[in-house]
Amino acid sequence: MKLSRVLLITIIVLSAAALALSACGDDGDSLPPSVIITVQPEPVATTIPGCVSTDLEAWYEVASTLVFTFRDEARAGVDVKAIEIAPVVNRLVELRDAIGRQPAPECAVMTHNMIMLYVRDILNAYQRYGNGELTQDSLRAQVEASAREIDSSVSDLLNAIQGTLEEDLSDTRATESAAQLGN
Repeated sequence: MKLSRVLLITIIVLSAAALALSACGDDGDSLPPSVIITVQPEPVATTIPGCVSTDLEAWYEVASTLVFTFRDEARAGVDVKAIEIAPVVNRLVELRDAIGRQPAPECAVMTHNMIMLYVRDILNAYQRYGNGELTQDSLRAQVEASAREIDSSVSDLLNAIQGTLEEDLSDTRATESAAQLGN
């Protein structure tokens, strides 16, 4: 009888303590202090010597598609609360890794590096936001600043690469046409 009374009192005290502790906390906008968002390192870039059209085209197709997908998803993610940001960061890391793994010909290295710079800036802002170091408004401002650079600087470089590819295709067609006429 004495043991059951002690057990009952212990259960009541522990339940009351658990209830009191569950009432403590914040409004749920930030992560618990024990949860830290850490973005894994990006893949090591591979550079292909020279500037072969097929290599440039393969890099261009992947990089140009994924960088704008990354930009769009980064812009969309700024409205997510810090406590729910991990899936957004994981998706952005997947996109960054897909861009980073694509081998870049030497003639595209500058563009590749610029893409990765703005991708890094955005991921850094998301990591800082998730860790409580940035407000949502600061995240929005930093993401938008990098997204605008993607829209302008990166787009200009990608357009130049597209022009190079179009010139190469035109030259190839002219060479093939001349060869057919000579036969």
